[in-house]
Amino acid sequence: MLLLVRETLMLKGKTHDRIGEVVGWIQRVLQTGKFPNTNIDGKAWAAGSIEASRANRDFAGGYKFAFSAFKGDWEARVQIHKLQRSYLHNNICEHCPACKTDNAFNYRNFAPDAPYTQVCFTHAQYLLMNPPELHSSWVNVPGWTKGVACLVVPSLVCAHIEKKIGDGIRLQDLNSELEGRVWKHYKIWCRQCKVPGCGHRFNLSRFGRESWVTYPELHSCYKAYTVKMMIYWVHAFLSDEDVGVPGGDDRIHVSYSLSKMQWLFDRSGSFLATSVKEDAVRWEHCYQDEDLMKQIGNIASSTHPFTMDKVSCSRYRAMLEFGDIW
Repeated sequence: MLLLVRETLMLKGKTHDRIGEVVGWIQRVLQTGKFPNTNIDGKAWAAGSIEASRANRDFAGGYKFAFSAFKGDWEARVQIHKLQRSYLHNNICEHCPACKTDNAFNYRNFAPDAPYTQVCFTHAQYLLMNPPELHSSWVNVPGWTKGVACLVVPSLVCAHIEKKIGDGIRLQDLNSELEGRVWKHYKIWCRQCKVPGCGHRFNLSRFGRESWVTYPELHSCYKAYTVKMMIYWVHAFLSDEDVGVPGGDDRIHVSYSLSKMQWLFDRSGSFLATSVKEDAVRWEHCYQDEDLMKQIGNIASSTHPFTMDKVSCSRYRAMLEFGDIW
């Protein structure tokens, strides 16, 4: 599905909610592997229509599809999912009680036993904190949950460097390691695994570690696909570099767990029954990802409003098949 919505026709909140409902309905249909017998509103297809004639028939030779990921930066996630715990709020974290206010859970407390580190919200608990009218419509999409990769990847890398160098480490030492040894390992890994590597060299700013009182977080210049590949890379990096470093085994185990989880998502989707997983085909949704929107904006910018959908779809297909400009 290629969905284009003109900004002038958008109703903030309502448009995103409706899109989430549509994606949820499509995903539930894809999981069955059969053409639907009703439309998105639950109404039966008109008698004699093409849709009615195909209802309940296999559309992919018996294969079923699985949801893989919601791709988008944090700004898009806050806007689309109506997050009530984000960088825009006093309660800044959707995963723990860290907050900006001056109390026991203040995020500036970086002690190993800081109170907010003792609590981690599950996805279900997070949803309970939001009023029903502020729930994301993506609760209707199988497999939708909160993400953590933008925090875990740089935290593991920085923790490795800081433990390897020891107590005398300076910020410039950390920056030198990120720009040199760590970046070199990442680029070599990308070439060996034949995956597109990001061109933004690692440094303190892009890893959110410009001071000792800030918690590592990947800069928004690293887009969804890049972060996804970093999940696999960070385990390879730590397996090569973290052996024998204090706390190394724990970091390697954490990175393995994260990459294994992502692999399961890529392979099928953790929400599918075991009997279905091996026959499942991965289906990815890339909604409001900036790189994709740039390309879509280019091919849709010079179309007429009445033919925008057909012309944009044709150009998009041509771009994928012949352009190879990603």
